[in-house]
Amino acid sequence: MLKTLLATLGFALAVSGIAAATPNAVTTASGKPLPGYSIAGRISGYCWTSSNISSSSAAWRCMQGNNIYDPCFAPTHSTHVVYCMTGPSSKKLLAMTLTKPLQ
Repeated sequence: MLKTLLATLGFALAVSGIAAATPNAVTTASGKPLPGYSIAGRISGYCWTSSNISSSSAAWRCMQGNNIYDPCFAPTHSTHVVYCMTGPSSKKLLAMTLTKPLQ
């Protein structure tokens, strides 16, 4: 039981560390990466809910195939492209062209 409790606590601390390191946005309102960020690749997929990692209203939880990306940031609510972080402290982004509109 203690082992399970410690594993759960470790996971919670890891997730909170990721959330603390996550920015509120990674692009300008026009969709250009903020200074220091770059586009590492382009994919297509959809977003179905708000982010589990970031509390920003611009952050989404998105999917491409069997891969979940969280957080992905939308420059505007009517955008056709969101920008997904590739890691908790990475400055590399994936530009995801949306196959469904944000809701």
